[in-house]
Amino acid sequence: MIQFCGDLEAFFRRLRLKEYFQHTQQQDKAEQATTSQHNTSQPTGEQQPPSQQNTDHQLPPKKCYTKRDSTWTPPDGRNTTLDLYIDCFRHRIQTDVTRKHHRLQQNLNHAERRAIDNLRNNPDIIIKEADKGGAVVIMNKTDYIQEAHRQLSNTAFYIKLDSDPTQEYKKELNKIVKELPPHIQEQILTNTPSEPRPGTFYLLPKIHKPGNPGRPIISGIGTITVGVSGYMDTVLKPYAISAPSYVRDTTDFLRKIQSLNNLPNNTILATMDVESLYTNIPHNDGLQAIRNTISDKTTADFATKLCQFVLTHNNFKFGDDLFLQISGTAMGTRMAPQYANIFMADLEQRFLNSYPLKPLLYLRYIDDIFIIWTHGQQTLDTFHQKFNDFHPTINLTMNQSMQEIHFLDTTIKIQDGRIDTTLYRKPTDRQTYLHASSYHPKHTKQSIVYSQALRYSRICSNSTDRDSHLRDLQQTFLELKYPADEVRQQINRARLIPRENLLQDRPKKENNRTPLVITYSSQVKTVQRIIRDLQPLLDNDSSLSQALGGRPFIAYRQPPNLKQLLTHNNTTTRLNTDTGTRACNKPRCQLCCHIHPDNTITGPNNITHTISGLFNCSSSNIVYAIKCQQCPSALYIEQTGQTLRQRINGHKSDIKNHKTEKPVGEHFNLPGHSIQDLKVAVLLQRNFRNRLEREAAELELITKLKTTERPGLNKDIGFLSHYT
Repeated sequence: MIQFCGDLEAFFRRLRLKEYFQHTQQQDKAEQATTSQHNTSQPTGEQQPPSQQNTDHQLPPKKCYTKRDSTWTPPDGRNTTLDLYIDCFRHRIQTDVTRKHHRLQQNLNHAERRAIDNLRNNPDIIIKEADKGGAVVIMNKTDYIQEAHRQLSNTAFYIKLDSDPTQEYKKELNKIVKELPPHIQEQILTNTPSEPRPGTFYLLPKIHKPGNPGRPIISGIGTITVGVSGYMDTVLKPYAISAPSYVRDTTDFLRKIQSLNNLPNNTILATMDVESLYTNIPHNDGLQAIRNTISDKTTADFATKLCQFVLTHNNFKFGDDLFLQISGTAMGTRMAPQYANIFMADLEQRFLNSYPLKPLLYLRYIDDIFIIWTHGQQTLDTFHQKFNDFHPTINLTMNQSMQEIHFLDTTIKIQDGRIDTTLYRKPTDRQTYLHASSYHPKHTKQSIVYSQALRYSRICSNSTDRDSHLRDLQQTFLELKYPADEVRQQINRARLIPRENLLQDRPKKENNRTPLVITYSSQVKTVQRIIRDLQPLLDNDSSLSQALGGRPFIAYRQPPNLKQLLTHNNTTTRLNTDTGTRACNKPRCQLCCHIHPDNTITGPNNITHTISGLFNCSSSNIVYAIKCQQCPSALYIEQTGQTLRQRINGHKSDIKNHKTEKPVGEHFNLPGHSIQDLKVAVLLQRNFRNRLEREAAELELITKLKTTERPGLNKDIGFLSHYT
C-alpha cells in the first residue's frame, strides 16, 4: 500500500510539473515574440556577435532533463482545477481503497516465499541468469568465484586496487565537465550520482559452451561514469547507425536481404563472430576510430576525451576486492554498443577498402557478421584469414554453407537463386513465455501471443513454413494453460497481416498523455474508474487539458518474477556472515564514535528490526536510524541518497545550532542530553533509483517500528497522511 500511495504522489507531481512548464513555455514564447519584433526593427546589416553564434551544430540538441533526485513540485494554488482534481483523487483513494483495506492478491504462498528466501540466502550456491536463452542457472558458489578470479587475474585487462579511487575520479570529472558548454554540463551532471560508488562485477554463465565460462558484466549503476556514458551514447549513436553494414534488428536485416535474387550457383552464405569484442578493443584504437568517424574536429576531440574518461575510470568491486579495467570497454556501460559499433565499422571499412575482392553483401549486428560471397570457397577462406590478421586483438570465427546458415533468430536459405528465411531457435532458447496463471493483465497475455505470431510471420518468407511454426507456437501456449480460443484468435489475427507490411518501420506515435505508473494489482480497476469519473474536471479547463495531453492512462510496472527474486549481482566472498553497521576507522572520520554496531534495533513499542547486510560510514542510498543512549526507545528513521557520514553531519549541525524545529535537533537539546548520546545505524540499502523509492522504504520501517508514536522521534508519515 505504501508503494501504491507513493506512485499516486509521483503521478500528481507529474501533473503539476506539466501544468507549470506549459505555462512557463507560453510565457517564454510570448517574450521571444516580443524580442523578435524588436530585433526586426533594427538595421538588417548587423550580425550576431561570434560568442552568440551556434558553434556546436553537430552535437545532439539540448534536452529537457529532470534532476536525478529532485523532489521540487510546483506549489498548490497555481491552478484551482488541478488542485481540486488532486484533492478529489486522494479522497476517492482513501474511501474506495485504503479504508476498505484492499489486500493485494498474492500468487505465492508463505511456504513458497520461504523457499525463495532460503535459496536466495543459501551461502553455498549462487543463482544467475544464463548468458543466452533466458534460463536460470544454479551454480556452486566456489566454482563461480573461481571463474571470476580466473578472469580478473588476467592483468592484460584488469588490475587490482589497494583503495577506492572514486573520489579522485569525481574531481577529474568535474574538471573535464567545466570545459564543456553549459547545456552539455547539465545533461552529464544530471545523471551523475552525487555520491558515486564503484561498479559491480558479475558473470552470466555461458551454459551453451564447454566448461560454462562466464560472460563478464560490470554494472555501471551509481558509478562516476554513468552520466558521461549516457550522454556519449546519444552522441555516438547517429554515427554508429550510419555505417553501411549496420543492422538494427531482425526486421532491419530481413528488409535488407529481401530483394536479393538471381544469385549465382557458387554463392556461399557465411557468418563471422568477433570473439569477446568489448574487452578486446584497445583504448587507443577505439578512440582513433571515433576520430576517423566524426569529421568535425571539435566534436571529435570532445567526444574522444569523454569516451576516454569512461574507458579509463571503470573501477569496480567483486566481493571485497577493488579492480580497474585497463583494456576494452565493459558490458554494462551505456555507451558500449555504440562505441563497439563505431570501432568495428571503422575496422571493416579500412579492411574492405584494402582487399581486392568484395562480398556481394556485408552486414553486421555489433559483433555478428553476415556475408554473401560469390568468389568461390578458397577466396572466402583467404578473405577470412586476412580479416583475422588485420587487427592483433580481433579474432573472428567463421561458419559457411552453400545451403543455409543461421544469423540472429533467422535461418537463411538459398532457393532457386533467391533468399528464403525461416525461424531459428538457438539450443539455449527455453521459450520462457509468461504462464497463463501469472498475475498480469489479460491484455498483456494476449499481446504476448499476438506479438510472437507477428514475429513468426515476419521471419518466415514461405507461408507453408510459417503455418507450421505457428502450429508449434500455438501448442507452446496451450501447454502454458492459455485458453485455446484466445490463442487461436491472436494467431489468426497476426496471420491476416501481409508480410510486406510487417517488414516496414512503423512511425512512432506522439503521445503527451500523463502516465500513472503502478504495479498491477486488484486496485487497478478502482483507479481506472476514478480516472474516468474525474476526467470532466480536466476537460472543463481547456489550457489544463492541453497541458496534460488528454486523459491520463495507467502504465503497469512489472512486479518481480522468480528470476528477479532469485538472482542478484552482488557476490560476498568473505566467509563470515557479520551484519550491522561498522565504523570505517578512517583517521579523520567524525562519525565512527556514533556508530551503533548491533544487528538489531528496537522501536518505541519494543518492536525489533533485524538488520541484513554489512554497512559503514560511507554507505549511501540508504534508510538509517538515529538512537539516543539516554532514551533507548527514542528512535528516528530517515532516508538519504548521500553517504551516512554526510547526512549525519547535517543532523549534528542541527544539534549544535539548536535547530529545535527539527526532530533530531529538538531531542538532543533536551536537558541532560548531548550530541555524544547520538547513535546511528543503517537499516537498509538497495539500488534505489530515486528519492521516492527510498521514501517508500523509509515509511515501511516507520510504520513497522511505529516511530511516530511517543517516544519515537518521527513527526509524521509523509505522503501517507493523505490516505489515512
